[in-house]
Amino acid sequence: MVEPLFIGILLGSPEINGGTYVIYEHGSRLKRRGHRVAIITREAVEPEQHAWHPAAAELEWITVEQARPLTFDFIVATWWQSAFMLHEFSAMHAVYFIQSIESG
Repeated sequence: MVEPLFIGILLGSPEINGGTYVIYEHGSRLKRRGHRVAIITREAVEPEQHAWHPAAAELEWITVEQARPLTFDFIVATWWQSAFMLHEFSAMHAVYFIQSIESG
């Protein structure tokens, strides 16, 4: 079995949209495989904001401020602005998850 990883996913908005749905799907599937997954947002998120997705409540929800002192195995940027935030976190690996061409 693979050693569990601590994965932080930077999220711009918990509100309903296709991109956020995909992020929740990836996060919840990683959690079900035994990894610790934290959704990182600029501001605190209330459960009703992500209640539209059945698996979102399974994930850990923290703010950028709460995440800064933590050490992640992976930190994932999910929108263009968050790619410029990656240096603010301690992580073994930093990646940018691109779902589509944002310049189009």
